[in-house]
Amino acid sequence: TAAQLRRVDGVTMVIDHLRIANGGTPIGDGEVRAAVCERLRSAIDFRNCKICARVKGQLEPVREAVGERSGWLEVSVHDGAVTLNGQVISLSHMRLAGVLAWWSRGCRCVINDIVIAPAEADSDEEISEALRLVLETDPFVDAARISVRTDRRVVTLDGYASSDGARRQVERDAWYVHGVENVINHIALSS
Repeated sequence: TAAQLRRVDGVTMVIDHLRIANGGTPIGDGEVRAAVCERLRSAIDFRNCKICARVKGQLEPVREAVGERSGWLEVSVHDGAVTLNGQVISLSHMRLAGVLAWWSRGCRCVINDIVIAPAEADSDEEISEALRLVLETDPFVDAARISVRTDRRVVTLDGYASSDGARRQVERDAWYVHGVENVINHIALSS
């Protein structure tokens, strides 16, 4: 895992560009880009952000910020790999944008190059906070029944899920959060 590699002398960070193949029929980059833009456009957390799409090298507006602008997001896609650029107000916003991209149909990889302004110090608590936000956003998860702990970028999940699918979805959501290096899933099944 990334956590194990980081313990090697001289390794301070691991960038994982592993691409997911889900076995389904691949869709075009335009459809993936549209799906990511729609998720960002629909998310209340990004209503104050301008959203743009990079299409054939050109920047195309998707939506202007609603109210006072607090950031901007740019989405580009190449061979199913989504690249997010822009600027947002918090690490949680940056991480949520990445997860929304992962949730989009056809996404095989997310490269999250969003900048936080003003800059914030990252921490295990920031990762836990972002994951809680993601779980509250995920319609397939009962976030109230899940507890999250992060220690040195390793997330431990506890609580209950109503199905094995929901249990796996919580774990996937944790893996999708930028900065997570390992996930330990102790979620039990309960109706």
